[in-house]
Amino acid sequence: MAVYVMHAAAPASRSWSSGVLDCCAAGAGTCLYAFLCPCCAAGDVAAAAGRDFGLSCCVIPLLLACCTPCFWAKDRAALAARHGVDDPCRGIACLAFWAGGHGCLLAQELAHIAHERRRAAGGGDAFVGADKVGAPAFAGASYQAGAAYAPPLYTGGQAPYAGGAAPYTG
Repeated sequence: MAVYVMHAAAPASRSWSSGVLDCCAAGAGTCLYAFLCPCCAAGDVAAAAGRDFGLSCCVIPLLLACCTPCFWAKDRAALAARHGVDDPCRGIACLAFWAGGHGCLLAQELAHIAHERRRAAGGGDAFVGADKVGAPAFAGASYQAGAAYAPPLYTGGQAPYAGGAAPYTG
């Protein structure tokens, strides 16, 4: 009698869907969003990585500004781990955020989130909405049952996460 031992294959190591310097890979709107609104962009990355939107977007940047780059680097590491990405910036992400590279790193992360959403929805590799200058490529994203939750980047004044309290409109 022969005994066969099966080993589960290790998950394949992947790379980001765009390069660090491909800031406009997901469209000019996403690039502008990452550079001009980095706190909100970092919050969206954190939420997509399964971390806290509010901490990355508001609390850490406002109360502990000196810790923000390293906190955003942890969000990047969590996003990479969630998507099986072997991040070449893993060891220097905190330094890169400190050195002013936050826009490029955040734009790369946002482009990867958009790519993964399209892939999960059965879409192709072309960036949806990339021709809409001034609007993030994610603007029309919606939640689908059974899909991993990631909030839309442009919320039109709505709460940036599911199940949250209604925004103040008074």
